[in-house]
Amino acid sequence: MIKSLIISLSLLSALLMPMAVSAASSDILDDVCRKKPDAAACEDRVGDSKKVDQNPIYGPNGIITKIVDVLTILVGITAVIAIITAGIKFITSGSNPQEVTKSRELIIYAIVGLILAAFAQIIVRYVLANVV
Repeated sequence: MIKSLIISLSLLSALLMPMAVSAASSDILDDVCRKKPDAAACEDRVGDSKKVDQNPIYGPNGIITKIVDVLTILVGITAVIAIITAGIKFITSGSNPQEVTKSRELIIYAIVGLILAAFAQIIVRYVLANVV
């Protein structure tokens, strides 16, 4: 079961890699357009980026962006602590199958939580950049 979960997560992350690269290249283009707005690649982005930069609600320094960043960090820290705790319980459980099962489930839940937090971050950034 864990083997299939790891394979599924690997395939899912491989499928989502182009989205992450696209988001990173978009950030790079935004930085270039802020420094040199008269560049040819920035012609249609200049007007939109100024509006988004100045918005205190959903801009790069807006409230929503900051809240999502803080929540993502908290989920990440909690998941890492849960994985470490479950790993220690897994190692020290010995031959008790119930403890091994509980530890394995906690590790799986923590990994799923990390994945959901990453998806939430991607979705919020996409919506703020493209829809709003």
